[in-house]
Amino acid sequence: MSQHIPKSLSDLVRERAIGLCEYCQLPQWSQEATFHIDHIHPYASEGLTVAENLALACVTCSLCKAAKTKGKDPLTGLLASLFHFIRVKIAGQIIFVSYAMGKSQAALP
Repeated sequence: MSQHIPKSLSDLVRERAIGLCEYCQLPQWSQEATFHIDHIHPYASEGLTVAENLALACVTCSLCKAAKTKGKDPLTGLLASLFHFIRVKIAGQIIFVSYAMGKSQAALP
């Protein structure tokens, strides 16, 4: 199940992401397919359509994530949240930390 996302909200998410998949940091310019606006906590599971719950996602991340919210952490074996990203501003630099399928990665824009 999906929900229409207003253009103003879609534009805000795309601007915030600076053209990068917010899960894996793949740049939109390097892809033919248009990135999706994804509900981090799925709409089908009562996730809200608000900027804090939306992420710009490449086609691969969007399709792999689907409506999943949790998975087994390969390091601890415990159930953990999937695909949640955190943006932290440190000393004027934005650092992206992405948690996807139990792997974490950080990248500077």
